[in-house]
Amino acid sequence: MNPSFTSSKIILAALTLGLGLDSISAQQVAEAGGWYARIQQDNSRRIDMTSASMSGGNDVFISSDINNDGSADYVAAGIYENLATGVSWARVYVYSGFTGDILYIWENSAVDFGCRLEVTIAGDINSDGFPDILVGAPLASSVGKPGCGAAVLISGSTGDTLKLWYGNKPGAFFGASVAGVDDVDRNGFRDIIIGAPGTWLGAPKVGAAHVFSGSWNGDPNFGQHLYTFNGVHANSGFGSRVAAADDVNRDGYPDIVISAPGYDSPLGHQYPGTVDVYSGLDGSPLAHWQGRNGGRHFGYSIAGVGDIDRDGYPDIAVGLPAFQNDPVLQQGGVLVFSGLTHSVIRHYQSHEMGDGFGASISPTGDTNGDFWPDVFIGAPCAENGRGSATLLSGENGAILFRALGEDNTSRLGRSLGSSGSLNRYGFVDLLALSSSTALGSIIARFAFIEGLEMPRGDNISSSNPTRVTLKVDMPRDMAGQPYKILVTNAGTTLWVTNEGIQMPLADSTILRRSSRNDLPGFIRNNMGLLDPVGDATATIDFPAGHLLNAVGSSLHFSAIIYDFSGRIVASTVAKELHINY
Repeated sequence: MNPSFTSSKIILAALTLGLGLDSISAQQVAEAGGWYARIQQDNSRRIDMTSASMSGGNDVFISSDINNDGSADYVAAGIYENLATGVSWARVYVYSGFTGDILYIWENSAVDFGCRLEVTIAGDINSDGFPDILVGAPLASSVGKPGCGAAVLISGSTGDTLKLWYGNKPGAFFGASVAGVDDVDRNGFRDIIIGAPGTWLGAPKVGAAHVFSGSWNGDPNFGQHLYTFNGVHANSGFGSRVAAADDVNRDGYPDIVISAPGYDSPLGHQYPGTVDVYSGLDGSPLAHWQGRNGGRHFGYSIAGVGDIDRDGYPDIAVGLPAFQNDPVLQQGGVLVFSGLTHSVIRHYQSHEMGDGFGASISPTGDTNGDFWPDVFIGAPCAENGRGSATLLSGENGAILFRALGEDNTSRLGRSLGSSGSLNRYGFVDLLALSSSTALGSIIARFAFIEGLEMPRGDNISSSNPTRVTLKVDMPRDMAGQPYKILVTNAGTTLWVTNEGIQMPLADSTILRRSSRNDLPGFIRNNMGLLDPVGDATATIDFPAGHLLNAVGSSLHFSAIIYDFSGRIVASTVAKELHINY
């Protein structure tokens, strides 16, 4: 897609007049942000886990497609307790993102996993073609020693336990953080990182992080220890968070990020927090960042977020959430550091004191089609405990979407996930976990709404009479609003309105005619009002031979929705119709 030019601005102004609207700006999308469609909460895919009580240390992640059906899946973990017997056990649920059905449940009641779990998708560690699940249990006991911690690797394909590791020191909290990383030892298999922030190294809670090798299942070297990174300062909690950083220094090896936010200790509140990047090739330090003061817990969350500034080097996001229980009430935030220069290139900040903004960070990739990676950030203490989950533009920090928990105990945003598309349309979907006292544990899905469908497919014969049906499918809250379907033969573009709503069609004579409703009469219901559920249907009965001169090219359709003052409020995706002989 090409950037905007002055001539395009003039043409777009003409399009504005044709629509009878005055709100379109001839800005490139990189200057504003917005998306083809809208994100909304999709309650049809919401999962209420009320059959058992989940502990406060649960986690949720949206995978990269556990069962290889083309749709990303849900993974949720927690300690479950049978209220009648008092027996508790660790459990991991894997749900189909496409159907919402349970694919399988992994559970273990033989090991005391404590009351807190962390979970992530580690990637395909045993090379069977399916991504595997890594679970950390920092409060697990080993041979009667409390707080040693444990981590378990679960087969994504079968749900079987592939490997169980234990921490070897009481209070080490091994498994407090877990992550998969690309092949650092170059044996052809992905590897994993496990944090142990409570590790005693001559002083309390100095912390450590361990790297283990992947291999084919059954290999005696499967899961062997590769190396350890050690912290330096007492009560810093080095290893509280671990993450893969992609290849920060571009040497061909994936790198590792480890933080020491100093949170799980009264003295740790005084520690300013640090984040370090290490080479996956030889473990040497590549970057070091330190917070400016205590109480904000710099490094409480970390994530590799892709190339935010588009300089060719992957960047690192660091959360400093400033919770309500910190000694000094402050605003939370997320800083994004350049992988190339190590300087701050983005600063996302909350607008509420002590809301915990930055407690969780989920990289999303480009959610809105503007070619900039975006960032999903949680604030579990926001709005008096409701919690919030906010999607922010990687290009300019604009809020693209924000959701709140359902009641004052929800703590929405304490765990977030994003990867792939649940509906197979190719758009990123977002997940957030809340654990309401009244409502139970809920996985909320926030999904892109494409807004426009062509049920017959994306090809049309120019030789025969053909009917094409266009279905506008927008959220119910847009019922009764005016819509108009536009068409172009010039492809797609990235123009946006002043409100940040994207116009995805490139200018053409046909586009200007469709904006004036000056198209042939065989196009019916291409403008009007959305019905009571936000839908509309248009039909085009192409006569035989009408498109013979356009064989080999395509038409692109999109619908815009606007209010009665003429302000565009949404635009659908652009749907392509190929013209064959």
